[in-house]
Amino acid sequence: MMILAQMILIYGLNFLPRETGDPDLSNYKVEIRQIFIELRSERENEVIRVQLGERLLLISKALIEAGDSKFLGLIPLNTRIKDAEEILSKIRENFPGESLEVEALNSLIEIYQLQGNDSQIEETANCLIRLSHRVDLYPVLINAARAQYRGKEYDQSPYERTLGYLRAFEKINPEDYQAYIVDEKITIAAITESLAEALMSRAEWYRAQGDLYSFRFILKRLVLRYPDTMVAEKARNVLRGF
Repeated sequence: MMILAQMILIYGLNFLPRETGDPDLSNYKVEIRQIFIELRSERENEVIRVQLGERLLLISKALIEAGDSKFLGLIPLNTRIKDAEEILSKIRENFPGESLEVEALNSLIEIYQLQGNDSQIEETANCLIRLSHRVDLYPVLINAARAQYRGKEYDQSPYERTLGYLRAFEKINPEDYQAYIVDEKITIAAITESLAEALMSRAEWYRAQGDLYSFRFILKRLVLRYPDTMVAEKARNVLRGF
């Protein structure tokens, strides 16, 4: 407590929230360093730890908000965003499993959405769901996974993850799922059909190479994995001819 009192005297109102709650970004790096020093010295004082964590969260949100413009003064804003990301990662380290980590993950998703970083959005949303069981994040996961899909000739795993998220979303909250599905291309049936078509394309490639064993093997896998698709029916008809 003595250390905290001395720091408040030294840094005055720069260390404490202003009346509006907005941090002073002109000196935020100094404040952040002092907060982390205090966090290390107050490990046993939960009240102070939470107050310091909340202050870090407030600073990070102010830095993210500043990212709406291209420049803040003469300093490029991507520096501010990077600093916000580092602060939020530190909050996660210092408050694992606590509500502050949930808040930090929410803000990290916001950063990754600004950056268009779909893989990080997906990873972070998954962490957040494990912590807080939030069903409303499934659309975020679905959109992030679909955004990583680059077509049938490329890796299919993003679309397979999309299918998994859709099935989980439908099972956990069918009403919200039905409200979310407004595009026919985002339905479980449509994505399953697309994945089956991709597998059929791979099988056809092996047939073109003269590798009939691999051709039949992939067709059998297709029928087992996507049995209710039109492509699976086509595969069954081909297999009957062998």
